[in-house]
Amino acid sequence: MKRLQQFALLALVLLSALYRVEAQEVKASSALLEAFGKTNILDEERRQRVISLLSQDTTLILPLDLELDAELVAFSDRTLSLKTSAVGSWELRLLPLLNGSSLTSVIERVTRPQADARITFLDQEGEVIKTEIVALPTAEDFLRSLQLPETSSGYRLRELLRPLHYQLSWADGQADVLLATPSLLLTEEDKASTELAALIAQLPSLASAWDGKSFAPFTPRK
Repeated sequence: MKRLQQFALLALVLLSALYRVEAQEVKASSALLEAFGKTNILDEERRQRVISLLSQDTTLILPLDLELDAELVAFSDRTLSLKTSAVGSWELRLLPLLNGSSLTSVIERVTRPQADARITFLDQEGEVIKTEIVALPTAEDFLRSLQLPETSSGYRLRELLRPLHYQLSWADGQADVLLATPSLLLTEEDKASTELAALIAQLPSLASAWDGKSFAPFTPRK
């Protein structure tokens, strides 16, 4: 038993060492930190704390507590994810432009009372760009591939999609592919309907790829 405990402890130490090496290989770029510093994510003091920590050659154990229910959840050379409250989170991502610079995108999410998300884009000064960068899908875009029955469940699904709330995320990998799925606020009666559940399961996840100058139209994710 003692030998087994020693082996388990050694394995834990080795895994911890591997984690530290991997963590040190990924650094937040100066462009990312500069863009983050110009946002209104968190307050100025905690923004500067995050920037200071990510600028140092030290290993961070994530998630990192930032007080007041906020946490630094994850980061890479051009992405930064933070929990900003008990129900909210922000994800900042630099999108490469063809001219070599980058466009700052920010996904803001809430989990209550209903999961919802929005995406905004910031200019070099951290100001919100008012012109449309991406056209998010409509309810009909999500329903297009479905053949809704003329039943109470079919009508109910249409009701649930109006007004439309989103769950937005980025696909895994280096490609900048924005994923959108509808967020539905179900009643207990909705949850009890097997027909409605089957229809909801058919709702697609739609994807739109960034090509350096614009987003492609949303299409069902393959």
